[in-house]
Formats: sequence, structure tokens, C-alpha cells
Amino acid sequence: MHIMEKTTYAFRTPTLAYESRKPFLIISEEGDTILHQLIPAILESYGYPSVCAGSDQELRYALSTGQKFLGLVADARVYNRRGSEWVRRIRERIPGLPALLIGGHGDKDSFDKELEAGGRADLLCIPFSPAQVLERIEALIAHPAH
Repeated sequence: MHIMEKTTYAFRTPTLAYESRKPFLIISEEGDTILHQLIPAILESYGYPSVCAGSDQELRYALSTGQKFLGLVADARVYNRRGSEWVRRIRERIPGLPALLIGGHGDKDSFDKELEAGGRADLLCIPFSPAQVLERIEALIAHPAH
């Protein structure tokens, strides 16, 4: 059964959603239901648009368009690399881009605190609620790094 058919949310009015129509960039494996389907649905239900890159090729294309992004959401491991590596590579093109990595509790040990040197970053462990996603996203974009 499709995960979106079974999910219901109690939504609240987003704090920062309408200040910018810039989308979030979401990088995930094509078959990753949480990042490729659930996170965009949560963000968009709170008024945040998103652009999903399901492969390295789609990510390169998304970055080549000149689109401005409000933030980045990525798996702690995506396209056979650590999520922190992708964050660093993307921040070479978009300095200071806030980033939320999604992972399991085992990823806490490998979460690279040095990510914050190039911009705000956080790790959200599975399982999580839609409200936790919004809380972490808004905390990251409320105080961007300069």
C-alpha cells in the first residue's frame, strides 16, 4: 500500500512558509519512500515547495538550472556517499545552504558536526513526526549562517 494513503496529519500554520517561495532541494534514492515521497508531502502541506532529485544526474540538473533553494533535505547516506559529503559539495555552489539530514539512530555517531562550519545543519532520526520535520526545518531557516 502506498504510504501516503495511510498517513494523516494535524497541521498548523507554518511560521515561515510564505516568506519565500524558494523550494527545498531533497536528495534521495528513487525508491526511498520517506525522502522521495513523505518529506515532500509534509513540506508542501505546510506551504513549502520542494524539488526532488532521485539520482546523481537529477541532482546535477537541479543545481545547473540556477534555481535558488531555501534549504536541503538529504538522507544520511545517499547515492553511495555520506549525506554530509553531498552537503559539502552542494554548499560549494550554494554557500551556507541550511541542511537537514535524515537517518537512523546509528547515524548519530557519524553525523559530522563540522557541517555547521559551512552553514546550519541538523540530523533528524527516524522515526519522526511531521511536526518534528517542520520544527527542525524552521529552526534551520530562521537563523541562516552568514
